[in-house]
Amino acid sequence: MSIFHERPLFPVAPTSPGSAMYTIEDIYNRLDAGTAGSKRTGSFTEPSSGPTAGTGHTLDEVMGKAPSVDDTDGAGVADVLSGKTFWGLTSGAWGLQTGSPSPHHCQWY
Repeated sequence: MSIFHERPLFPVAPTSPGSAMYTIEDIYNRLDAGTAGSKRTGSFTEPSSGPTAGTGHTLDEVMGKAPSVDDTDGAGVADVLSGKTFWGLTSGAWGLQTGSPSPHHCQWY
């Protein structure tokens, strides 16, 4: 199964709801607070005026919120409770992961 299943195989007209995308602000808010974000519904409409200073976050600000590889302190599947999901930060296991600790990692207090 491809993770790109929603991407059309051919260009979609701007008037099609299928051409909707998340905004940079949506992506920033997801990284900052886990906010869901939303795509526009209906067709694209041109803005009535150009952008003004301070209307949204820059790509540098978005990258500042994005995690980076952490091979020193990043958790691995053996460090997280079985069945619990987490975002792996290590270079060998980047992205969504599911915990699966080995029995010797389980400690009861």
